[in-house]
Amino acid sequence: VRKYTKREHAQPAPKILRAEEARKLMEAAENFAGGRLVPYLVLTLFCGIRPTAKKGEVGKLNPEQINLARGEIHLQRHQTKTHKPRVIKLQPNVVSWLQTYPPSEWPIICRNFRKVLATFLSQNPWGYDVLRHTFASMLVGRTRSVADAALQAGNTENVIWGNYLNLVSKNEAASFWRILPRRLAGLNQTAPAGTQRSSFSSAAA
Repeated sequence: VRKYTKREHAQPAPKILRAEEARKLMEAAENFAGGRLVPYLVLTLFCGIRPTAKKGEVGKLNPEQINLARGEIHLQRHQTKTHKPRVIKLQPNVVSWLQTYPPSEWPIICRNFRKVLATFLSQNPWGYDVLRHTFASMLVGRTRSVADAALQAGNTENVIWGNYLNLVSKNEAASFWRILPRRLAGLNQTAPAGTQRSSFSSAAA
């Protein structure tokens, strides 16, 4: 039986988004600035990639590392905070999002990113790392595997045990992983002007 430290008992539960809050956030993102923030939010909320755009994991990610056919994202050691390579398994709804907003056409870090994100945050605020906290909590809720969640999130098992276990029910997690884009992949969708670029990190403001 695992024994928790006094520090773990004293720590408040991390702030996360509930499934309905996450759904509303993604709906708002699709309706904001032509959907320019959608890829960034998909990768941070549904994949747990650390959100700092300029020098963080999401800013270093290249579209070639997103393999929709295999349902995986491969992060190299020089791209991660822990300096260890990491494989993130894409849930079916994530594949749908990335098919609807393909990374080759929709930059992960859009032009004027800081300004665009600041405006969106003024209308839809969340705290730093809330999206990652949500990912970890919902993944544990879905799989009930602390080890798998730790590997995908780039955390230790102790961090997952101490912070993310039992924050959401299995039903809540199921609702979260059913969130899909309102604009379906089969529709003739055009990326907003000025976003069709292949180099993402250089687009950061």
